[in-house]
Amino acid sequence: MTKRQQALFVFLIWLCVYPGVFLIAELIAWAIPASPVWLRILLSTAVTVPSISLFVIPQVNKLVAKARGQTVAELKRAQANAIEGGQ
Repeated sequence: MTKRQQALFVFLIWLCVYPGVFLIAELIAWAIPASPVWLRILLSTAVTVPSISLFVIPQVNKLVAKARGQTVAELKRAQANAIEGGQ
């Protein structure tokens, strides 16, 4: 994966993480007004991290693979080869 593709991948993940954490934290603050910030962040990341891992990353992989004209399996093989080759 080129540096540009890695940057795209990271940006797309961030684009999902930031609003997810923010919106869930705001919903918790709305539902429990006296909740401390640490609790809002804890609960929002407890929901966001699994959501990102299970739903968002596979979709981002599909987008990146499609942009490269590959299948997800080919993309993963290319990533593994790049790591093994020291790139």
